[in-house]
Amino acid sequence: MATDVLTELLQYRAELFGFIRAIVHSTHDAEDLFQEVARVIVRKAETGIDVRDFRAWSKEIARRLVKAHFRTRQAHANVYLPSEEMVDLLGAVYTRFSPGTDRLSAEHDALHACLSELSRENRVLLHLRFFADQAYDAMARRLRRTEAAIRRATSRARLALVQCVRRRLQAAEQPG
Repeated sequence: MATDVLTELLQYRAELFGFIRAIVHSTHDAEDLFQEVARVIVRKAETGIDVRDFRAWSKEIARRLVKAHFRTRQAHANVYLPSEEMVDLLGAVYTRFSPGTDRLSAEHDALHACLSELSRENRVLLHLRFFADQAYDAMARRLRRTEAAIRRATSRARLALVQCVRRRLQAAEQPG
């Protein structure tokens, strides 16, 4: 059983590492987390656990360890880190597109380009809301605006980002 799991771990290494790397953004941290995921997988395999869907199982282990990684970093540093909800969302998006890594890469490139095209104000709003996990009322106080104005502006910024990504992906899919 352990050798079967080890074989699958090696087979899906690139995908699993990419999943972790997509969330943590640091290759060094991703490598450390991948090694920890591998240790957990091997340890559980040695207990004789029955794994029906290795990909889903290993990604769930990785997702949990990534969330723990961010909780630990947040406790030891005064930096903005993704919320657990954001980690779950990023994991879900990556899992959705992982069979076609070209699609994932295209989405990542489109998202990166579209973020850079947003105004500084819109980037700040999206960062505060989705990466710093700030509530609208806290954002309103920080930016000295009403909560309703912050909600509207954040919604518009998010919509602009989504529309930009869709346009870029559609343009990329058009025969050249």
